[in-house]
Amino acid sequence: MQYFKEQFAIYRRLKVTDRSHEHITCNSLLYNTANKDIARLQRVQNCLARVVTRSPRFSSSVPLLKSLHWLPVHYRIIFKICTISYQALASKQPTYLNSMLTPARNSRELRSTSSNPLYIPRVKTKAGTRAFSVAAPTLWNSLPVSVKSEGNLVSFRRRLKTYLFNAAYPP
Repeated sequence: MQYFKEQFAIYRRLKVTDRSHEHITCNSLLYNTANKDIARLQRVQNCLARVVTRSPRFSSSVPLLKSLHWLPVHYRIIFKICTISYQALASKQPTYLNSMLTPARNSRELRSTSSNPLYIPRVKTKAGTRAFSVAAPTLWNSLPVSVKSEGNLVSFRRRLKTYLFNAAYPP
């Protein structure tokens, strides 16, 4: 009987983890939204981390998220946008996203051209900064060259998550 309880507990944790990421991974739409809305999603993620790890209700969530290797919601949003950008740049698919990401053109040769910066279109409103055509180049240009220069998607995601994880939880 104890074996079945343990197996059910593992199954429940996996289901909660899957369900939480289903609801939190569609968050690339939330780039540049109000901090109070991001904080609400972060509270949900913190609660889910406590459920998965069976921690007390008022325990600190940062060590739990760190032990589960979960990025905070804000960094998860950045991760999703950068991953979509890499896919659009590397495979040239889908074309409607690839057309939004154009390389920056300078009149002279600069050191930054080796990092393959993207052109960031001008916007006049705060809502305009939320658009993928502005958010993706902004985030892509802020990444270090070591992350951007990865050859395939798996290694890019690994490097990007390590970079964002170190930014979210400094050693």
